[in-house]
Amino acid sequence: TEELLSLRCQINNYLSNINDGYIYICNIRSYGSNWEEKLTNTISLEELCCEYNGDDGIIDIYTTNPNLNIHNYGDIFYIESEYDYREYCKYTRYYNFISNLKKDITEWQERDSKPFKYRPIFEPMYTLEELNEEIYTFEKIKNSLPDNTI
Repeated sequence: TEELLSLRCQINNYLSNINDGYIYICNIRSYGSNWEEKLTNTISLEELCCEYNGDDGIIDIYTTNPNLNIHNYGDIFYIESEYDYREYCKYTRYYNFISNLKKDITEWQERDSKPFKYRPIFEPMYTLEELNEEIYTFEKIKNSLPDNTI
């Protein structure tokens, strides 16, 4: 039986390390935790999708495989390259950061026109000038993205 267990372990390692030439970046959300796994074949991807099928979590898949046909509870996105994916992530983080910062600064500037219990208590950490600098950086990132990015 030890030989069979060893053989099974070797086969599992072989199957999980096969590279089909595509990239599969999986963003997994499970019970309040978020993490990323990068896979290199659909066998590993199918196992992961079975594990996180909506009951124990959700997977969003970003892949360079244009013909991926897999059952997944989450979303599947086509990407040109991992670099494009990373740039898209950077863009999304900046976009959310700037949107929240604009909201905080606007609420702070309009605090006197709101009832007392709806006024913000703390002044935002960033000033309007710093926000404008962040918007400038954001525009540079936005302009560097390829036209067909997600």
